[in-house]
Amino acid sequence: MSKSIGIVTLRSPHGFDETLQLLLGSIEARGMKVFLDLDQQAEALGVGLEIPKAHLLLFGRPASGTQILLECPEAGIDLPLKVFVWESEHGGTHVSYDSPYYIAERYPLSGAVRSLFGVVTLVAEVVVRSRPSPVTSSRAELPSAPT
Repeated sequence: MSKSIGIVTLRSPHGFDETLQLLLGSIEARGMKVFLDLDQQAEALGVGLEIPKAHLLLFGRPASGTQILLECPEAGIDLPLKVFVWESEHGGTHVSYDSPYYIAERYPLSGAVRSLFGVVTLVAEVVVRSRPSPVTSSRAELPSAPT
């Protein structure tokens, strides 16, 4: 589905609104904070354009993010974590996020801190519980680990 390097896209077996609520619930159930729920469809309508439903969620745990920033301040470009929920023009709801492997490979972080990026996968998997979903990941196209 995705041709973007480092992006994972899941097709949700649920409608858009239910998928969005499942994701928000999954984030909160893991003790994380939603910093922003950006309704991109509403923003497009505000400038006279139309797009299908789309929300960008920014979320995380400040204590975990701070650990990452202490080791590598440049990682702040990928924090907080992000999940993009969108409807395709042809129907269907999708969830896209940066592959945690791809993000972790970008920074010279210790293993324990690198693993903190993996929480985005746990949050997104809630949308595919009712049946398997096609997953597109560009892990094979990861850049070499920093030296």
